[in-house]
Amino acid sequence: LMAQFIMEPLLTIDQMKAVDQAAIDQTEIPEIVLMEHAALGIVRALSCRFGALLPDTRGVIVAGPGNNGGDALAAARILHQAGGRHMFVMLGSEKNISPSTNVQLKILDKLAIDRDRQVTSELLSACDWIIDGIFGTGLTREVQGVYKDAIEKINSVAGKKWVVSADIPSGLSANTGNPLGIAVSASETITFGFCKRGLVTGKAADYVGKITIDPIQIPRKIPFAVDTFLYGPVDAARLPLRRPSGHK
Repeated sequence: LMAQFIMEPLLTIDQMKAVDQAAIDQTEIPEIVLMEHAALGIVRALSCRFGALLPDTRGVIVAGPGNNGGDALAAARILHQAGGRHMFVMLGSEKNISPSTNVQLKILDKLAIDRDRQVTSELLSACDWIIDGIFGTGLTREVQGVYKDAIEKINSVAGKKWVVSADIPSGLSANTGNPLGIAVSASETITFGFCKRGLVTGKAADYVGKITIDPIQIPRKIPFAVDTFLYGPVDAARLPLRRPSGHK
């Protein structure tokens, strides 16, 4: 009998949207709850990197107006409550902010957490880590304006600072794995629910760093159509052993 493989599904932008909506509609998990769990995943990534030293580090959280920015802002609150030292930058017009992200922003303002309006070289040079929450998987057009400037500045310190991208490096196409003009060079990408096709295709390897999948309470058994899978080490281990003298 053929060995049973457990390959990781690779989802497109539209497929991931459908899964998110199914999680909300079928299980009645509110969107804000998924956002909170995404934030916890981001914080765990920083905790794994810095350990007990995390409260003594300084960070910068860069958020866009979409739900990806809300994930980052929620992480800012969690880190603040744990005694961390950081500030957040809210990019773009607040007129375009998503409802859930607006909730997170109001909470941060009430907590009087330090806030800035733009990403500067001085700000980044003084930090130890950066959370990238500028764009999520829904981005389909080329990055421009203040967003492009912010990504350029983040990339200028890539390799020197620990950069954690929420769901996908901002600017990277979740379908093709190619940058939409420019993309964040992450040290680690915490992707939510399922792995996206663009994290392992195209030029993604130049941007994603270490990839961690966090389920964020999205059930793995929600039925959805998927036609692409990632073949990984667990699957390879299930193959029959090859004789040492065998040829490819």
